[in-house]
Amino acid sequence: MLKQEFLAELDNQLLHLSRHRRERAAGYYSGIIDGRMEGGMSEEEAVACFESVEKVALEFINSGYSAPSHRISKKIKSLPTALRLILSTAAVIFCIALIAAVWAVLAAVCLIIVLLALLGLGIAGLGGYMCFAVAPPVGICVIGGGIIVAAISLFVIGPARAITRFSSFFTKYITGKIRGLLAKEALSV
Repeated sequence: MLKQEFLAELDNQLLHLSRHRRERAAGYYSGIIDGRMEGGMSEEEAVACFESVEKVALEFINSGYSAPSHRISKKIKSLPTALRLILSTAAVIFCIALIAAVWAVLAAVCLIIVLLALLGLGIAGLGGYMCFAVAPPVGICVIGGGIIVAAISLFVIGPARAITRFSSFFTKYITGKIRGLLAKEALSV
């Protein structure tokens, strides 16, 4: 195979990459072939040193010349495809379960805040009733307790918002990792 045929097949294997990256691949492997030819090899011998165009394309995708999200570790590549699919599916399921757990905790925290606020308002309302029906000093104490409970629920809103922001960031991070895993698996199959 001649250099131009090799580079054309390589470009065809890398069609999913941007034109810029394909040009970088062609330039890189063209330089390797030219270097071998300057070392005394013929053009056919220089191209024949590569195992196959598919392996060269995968090597380029996994190297630093491509986007880091397409790198596939050697340990993962050495596993059988079925096992890689099972492991990546298990990783996706684990990540989804982790995200669901974080959001469940968030929902529970928000429910507790709402219940605290309602409890505080209910206690304050009971205190108002006690001011008029039972004894004003006891009613005033109960109103104060209700206001304190409602205030505590308001102080919990700030940390709950921080937890919500973190869980939103965490969800986006995990989603990106899942997409990266699926992209790696699609490229390696």
